[in-house]
Amino acid sequence: MNLLGIFYFFGICIFPVIIISLINILFCIYFDYFVNIDSYIYVFIISLLVFFITKKIEVKKKDINKFEILLFSLSIYFFIPVILSLPFYLGGYLSLPYSYFESMSGFTSVGVTLIQNVYFLDEPILLWRSIIQWLGGFYFLLFVISIFGQEIFEFLPLKFLQKEKDTNYFHLNFYKNINFIIYAYLILSLVIFFLLNFTDLRLFEKINLMFSIVSGGAFLSNNINFDSNFEKIILSVCFIFSSINIFFLLIIMKINRQYSLDETKMILIIISLILFIISLLNRNLDFADIFLSVTSSSSNSGINFTNITNINIFFLLLTVFIGGSIVSNSGGFKLARLHIIFKNILNEFGKLIIPSSISNFSIFNSSEKIKNKDFFITCFIFFTYLLVILIYSFILSFENLSFDSVFKISFLLTFNTYPGSLYGLNDINFTNFNQITLIASIFIFILSKITPLSFILLFKNLLLR
Repeated sequence: MNLLGIFYFFGICIFPVIIISLINILFCIYFDYFVNIDSYIYVFIISLLVFFITKKIEVKKKDINKFEILLFSLSIYFFIPVILSLPFYLGGYLSLPYSYFESMSGFTSVGVTLIQNVYFLDEPILLWRSIIQWLGGFYFLLFVISIFGQEIFEFLPLKFLQKEKDTNYFHLNFYKNINFIIYAYLILSLVIFFLLNFTDLRLFEKINLMFSIVSGGAFLSNNINFDSNFEKIILSVCFIFSSINIFFLLIIMKINRQYSLDETKMILIIISLILFIISLLNRNLDFADIFLSVTSSSSNSGINFTNITNINIFFLLLTVFIGGSIVSNSGGFKLARLHIIFKNILNEFGKLIIPSSISNFSIFNSSEKIKNKDFFITCFIFFTYLLVILIYSFILSFENLSFDSVFKISFLLTFNTYPGSLYGLNDINFTNFNQITLIASIFIFILSKITPLSFILLFKNLLLR
């Protein structure tokens, strides 16, 4: 096994941790928050040491295989949150296991918290909670494009959006994509921050909310409610930006045309259709409230900024299931996978009716044809998600929860969405859950990001070695 190769790429990926820890250190110095500044210094030193050690080792980057790539991606999701949990533990906010849970929840952009009275925390730790969501969103996009959408895995039907094919070498794709993603991610963050400046929030709250929206997370710095419909519309537009193709702005500016926008058009149509149906069924509610609820669900954030309690939750859950673009931080089942399933069914019906017919068996006007492999992988991923929901529901059933709450929590967490008041879950406190449920929840956080199929393939490779 090429452990040096895995460690080398791990060291490259730890560089953003150096940056965010430095941001928090500078924030503490500038605003005279010196009480827990040492915890961010420890994170900075540890991540800097790992980065420099990996830069010094010589490694054959070309020799990293499919199994080792999977192991590398999982190591990021399991070990980076260990480093990110230090400020929660050293600052005395949570115990060590709870600190890891908190950092994992932020890193995977779920937003479930174990901290009591979050809104009374000091600003550096609030900034840290928000920024680790943003960091986790960056890693997720990197893995979606450089690993899980590649031909060797094809967990995601990314090939139907690509206009330019990547090479067969992981290290070349990794270096190329990391530059594009940094560029697009920063531009998206700046655009959303610009739009949030049309609200009456404090600067600190705008920055924290920007981190949450861009990453599809749910950690907030304050209990925010918007009374103005204009502000709700602005926030809804921000959620739409986080739901669609992250390269959307680069594509329309003709900077990078590597991906098609056909999926984005379909996502906007689906969001509009669901918005129309919910508005028709809930005529007593303001359109701005419905719009905000639908877009928050489509981005798989789940943050609720409204006071409505009688909205049709079924369609919100359907929006969570569909999610946003493949090349975004939204973690739903994805429209592209559903498109493959329905296209295959229609194609089979077409063969029964007119056996000699020739159909364009593709999606999003792609030159790539849907193969049997694509259909079977999509169905298998759907099955694994269903299995995860059932298993996690069984674990949650031992808690003091109603059947309705058990299903909603299991469904929402499996699709990387915060189980909060937007879906009628007002009094769910994860600190009351037993240790087994919390450990299971950590695995659910990771599975909601990298698909259960990645674990299955990893175990399969381990058994065959």
